[in-house]
Amino acid sequence: MWDVFISHAWEDKESVARPLAEALIKAGLEVWYDEYTLTLGDSLRKSIDHGLSHSKYGVVILSPSFFEKKWTEFELSALITRETSTEKVILPIWHQISRDEIKLHSPLLADRIGVSTTLGLEVIVREILKAMEPTRTPDDARLELLLKDAYKAYDFKDYVRAKKLVRECLELEPENYKARYLQQLIYMSSYVKTDFHANDVR
Repeated sequence: MWDVFISHAWEDKESVARPLAEALIKAGLEVWYDEYTLTLGDSLRKSIDHGLSHSKYGVVILSPSFFEKKWTEFELSALITRETSTEKVILPIWHQISRDEIKLHSPLLADRIGVSTTLGLEVIVREILKAMEPTRTPDDARLELLLKDAYKAYDFKDYVRAKKLVRECLELEPENYKARYLQQLIYMSSYVKTDFHANDVR
């Protein structure tokens, strides 16, 4: 079972799809991405079918090129059929396209909240992780506050405090995607020598 399936046009592979796949993997997600999943001799259609049906979410990179392809149309249709009134599956990413342009191709998709690639890869990953979080309860208020303070500390380059807050978050919820993603950002920062244990980082 994968966390996300990345649906994209070939033209958007280098600029968006591949960097996004790498960032999501670093954030601890299981990602179905053609370059990392398909191997020599695989049936393309069967492999995509399997990925679509065994992924919790579909990250769909909407762009002018996306709407010109038959394969992406097939993938999008498959993801739409999996959605229900209470279960969200499609997570739209807008790349070099506006809401009005999307509406010309799919009024249904134009009505969805999407995140634009103009905001940067880090923001896109944050929004994907946020969308994947389960419904919060009042008991999770402390965790939300810790996460907010941790990201604020990271933004202000207070990496020592950010690391401490992330540890507290993961003590409360070890599999929290947002905390694990921030943990990776701190780990990769050249400003801090982290001492995270190897089993803390996927």
